[in-house]
Amino acid sequence: MMKHKRIDRREFVTTTAGAAAAVTLGPTIRIKRRQKTLKILQWSHFVPAYDGWFDKYAKDWGTAKGIEVTVDHIALADLGTRANAEVAAQQGHDLFQFLSPPGAFEPQVLDMVDVVQEAERQNGPILDLCKRSTYNPVTRKWFGLSDNYVPDPGDYLKSLWTEIGMPDGPVTWEDLVKAAPLIKSKHPEIQIPIGIGMSQELDSNMAARAMLWSFDGSVQDQNENVVLKSDHALEALEFGVRLFKAGMNPSVMSWNAASNNQALNARQTGYILNSISAYRTAQDNKLPVADDILRSSSCST
Repeated sequence: MMKHKRIDRREFVTTTAGAAAAVTLGPTIRIKRRQKTLKILQWSHFVPAYDGWFDKYAKDWGTAKGIEVTVDHIALADLGTRANAEVAAQQGHDLFQFLSPPGAFEPQVLDMVDVVQEAERQNGPILDLCKRSTYNPVTRKWFGLSDNYVPDPGDYLKSLWTEIGMPDGPVTWEDLVKAAPLIKSKHPEIQIPIGIGMSQELDSNMAARAMLWSFDGSVQDQNENVVLKSDHALEALEFGVRLFKAGMNPSVMSWNAASNNQALNARQTGYILNSISAYRTAQDNKLPVADDILRSSSCST
C-alpha cells in the first residue's frame, strides 16, 4: 500500500484553488430552464369574436413576458363540472374564469389579495358588489377577482310590441303579463311570448332574483339570515306563476343560458332578460332580427 502524504493547510488551499480555477476555465454547461406557462380556462362566449380577441391578447401578453399562455374554452354549463374535476385531480388550469361567484371553491384557490390590491392601485377602489361577490369576511380571503358585473335589462322586439300598442316596451312586470296574450293572439306561432327562463341556470337565477327584489323580497336580510319565507317573497312567487301561465310553456323549465338568446333571435319570443350577447349574436350572424331588437330598463312592480 502507498503511504499517504501529509500536506499542510497552505498547500491544501493552493491545490484546491487551482482545481477550482481549472473547473471554471473548462467547458461551460448551460442548463435550459423550463419555460414558464400559464393555463387559462373560460367559457365559450356567446359572441365568438370575443374569444378570438382574448386568445390573441393573452398570447401576445405572454410573448412579451416570456410566458407560454394557453386559453381553453368550454360550454358555460360545464364550468362547475370541470372545476370539480380539476379539484379532484389536483391539476388543471392556473386561472379559472367563472361567470358567477365561485365561493364553493374557496378552500382550493390562492388568496388573490395581491391582485385585488394592484387592481385598486391602478384603477381605484373595487365596487362593493364585486367585493361582496369575491371576498369572504369570515376567512378574510379573496377567493377571486371580479373584473366585471353584468346587468340584465330587457330585450324586446319592437315590431311585436308596437302591434299591441306598447312601442316602448314594458315598464313594469305587470306589463309582461298583459302583453303575453296580446302577442300570442296576433302571432300564434310564438308559443313563448315572454322568454324568461325558470330553470336551474344562471340567467333564470338572475331573473328570479330580479322579481324577488322588485317585490321587496330578498334571499337574506342585512344580518345574512335566510328570509325566503317572507310575505314579499311569496308575492314574487305568486307573480312568477301568473307570468308563466300568461306567457310561457314548460320548455322554459329546462332552458340553458343560451336558450333565451336563441329564442329571441329566432323570433320565438318577444321579450327576454339578458345582457348584450343576444343582440351582438344577431349582429354577428347578420340576422335581420337585429334591427328589430330594442332594450328597456329592467321591470319594476
